[in-house]
Amino acid sequence: MTEKISVIVPVYNSEKTLADTCRAILNSSYENIELILVDDGSSDTSASVMEAVAKADSRVITVSKKNGGPSSARNEGIRKASGKYLAFCDADDIPDRDMYARLYERLLRDGADLALCDIYSERNASPLGFPWQGYRLFSGDEVRELIALMIGNEDDGSTDTPVWGSVCRGLYRTDFVRDNQVLFPEDIDFAEDLVFSVRYLKCAGCVSVIDEALYTYRDRDGSIMNSYFSYKPNMLDERIRLVNHLSSVIIGLENYDDLKARLFVSARCYYHECVGNAVREYDRRGKRECLDELSKILRSPDVRCVFTHLHRPRGRRRIVYFLIRHRLGRILYFYYKRRFAGLKKKKD
Repeated sequence: MTEKISVIVPVYNSEKTLADTCRAILNSSYENIELILVDDGSSDTSASVMEAVAKADSRVITVSKKNGGPSSARNEGIRKASGKYLAFCDADDIPDRDMYARLYERLLRDGADLALCDIYSERNASPLGFPWQGYRLFSGDEVRELIALMIGNEDDGSTDTPVWGSVCRGLYRTDFVRDNQVLFPEDIDFAEDLVFSVRYLKCAGCVSVIDEALYTYRDRDGSIMNSYFSYKPNMLDERIRLVNHLSSVIIGLENYDDLKARLFVSARCYYHECVGNAVREYDRRGKRECLDELSKILRSPDVRCVFTHLHRPRGRRRIVYFLIRHRLGRILYFYYKRRFAGLKKKKD
């Protein structure tokens, strides 16, 4: 007899996609499923969709809570779960019909603490992929290699995409999560699942990876360009908290020096994004506000620390990193203003 899998879905204003996601999970070839829907303070009709799904299938549990973000919702789901294994799914994505069966089979066959699969991205119209070919088993010290591939690249010039730390691609042991107190950080809404994944992997002894895309990440934005031009407040503070979470996890690991170097490569990417964000919507926010935010970023001790030494940046990144390192905020302002203006012309 198969063991129960608790699939946790954080729900926030997901009325348009939630029914399809629930249908895909409940129609899984792996039938011993407990679907936990956690309404994170939705203001649309998501709660009604949840009620309808629960009424039609006794395997569905609904939970309502005040808005606290996806981490808070997933942590609540973990507390409610009664399954031996945990899986996570976003409220607008689609797991393959055989995803949970395949991961469960691999978990048992390999005696692993975690089983992972690849993800198909509608935005990229392709699987995210892995930096290796075929099925792979990580055990012992090799698990630290997987952590490194998730933390970031080896140098600033690399164009490779780190292994995505999405929790939606995996099957986890519930007792392992609880015994090791592996939870999502509730003070960030960006890459919070990467923090969970690294926390879990730090304790894991064996990880099985299937080189097949069994989960579909749907294009949430509708318009990538509109999202690209939108200013996001408090980005720097959140990115700093993310880096601090990851720093606290990797301390004490045998390959700490390598992990720290990779984390600094990723941190430079995160803070680089913050610099661009500071100039978004420059016409609405005004030059003074943009420059003040750039000054805050460039003077931040966290930013200055990771930009002290650069590791082989190339192309446009090399120029921007030089400007960040030397705190040339006005040049960065005019650089991004001109760049955004040119992209808007192409868009229009």
